[in-house]
Amino acid sequence: MTKPETHGHDQPDSRTDTITPTSMTADRAEYATKVAAFAALRSQTLAWNRDALCAALSGVGIARVVVRFDGERGFGQITDVDTYAAGGSVSRMPTADLAMQEAVFDGPAITVEQRSLGGAIHFMSYALLEQAHGGVWDAGVGGYGHLKFDVENRQITLEFNKRVLTAVKLRHSF
Repeated sequence: MTKPETHGHDQPDSRTDTITPTSMTADRAEYATKVAAFAALRSQTLAWNRDALCAALSGVGIARVVVRFDGERGFGQITDVDTYAAGGSVSRMPTADLAMQEAVFDGPAITVEQRSLGGAIHFMSYALLEQAHGGVWDAGVGGYGHLKFDVENRQITLEFNKRVLTAVKLRHSF
């Protein structure tokens, strides 16, 4: 009879699950499949949301939207949203609602939620930052920039400035 393993402790090892390289590989493959399915759903919802948002903005006379953002040390926020009418003049955000789709990770479907135009712009901006920069645009020293919504052409352009912290170690012996 063999003695139970104690792993340096007085009590025998009570773990019942055994992690093997094969089970880890299967878990990673399953997770990668979920990530790929989510990415496909997210791309689908972002295109649908962009078109729905641009149609709603156009319907209330908004031609362009500029969203400024800034993030660092785990905190990121939209700092400003400017809306412009067709002639280029600054416009107030009208009150209107629209349906926005959202992909749910590890879920089989897309959810739909009513949002105000301002809420939809915020939602879309955060979703695009997440897609383009993996949700780390606000990590470490972060990044800042803006998104430009060209309503007529149904195009959103992200200009992102990543902050970089550089350290150089020098050693001198005399």
